[in-house]
Amino acid sequence: MNKIINFPRKSHEQNNIEEAWGEIVGEVYEQIRHRVPNEYIDEFAKLFRPMFDSLIPTNIPLPLITDREDPYFEIVKDTERFLNSYITHSIRTRRDRELLWFLREKYGVWGNE
Repeated sequence: MNKIINFPRKSHEQNNIEEAWGEIVGEVYEQIRHRVPNEYIDEFAKLFRPMFDSLIPTNIPLPLITDREDPYFEIVKDTERFLNSYITHSIRTRRDRELLWFLREKYGVWGNE
């Protein structure tokens, strides 16, 4: 029997995803608003949102082990923690890389200029 980890796992995590997206667009706006028109930022949002959504997996099967005495119980728990951490890190690093590419290729600017 498998335990399926769904991302987002809880309804409030969907709100966290929306908040994260809002932060990304806010960061872009803060970093480049003095150099580009708002329409560029709107275009960024339209192009980048599907990429952002694709970074969030929907199902990850793990063995369902609920017995704390089972020797694999801690391994499964550690795996779940790792997946949570990895996914969060993956979203951040890929998001940053894609953002820099987008700014450079489309507008000839870097986010940290």
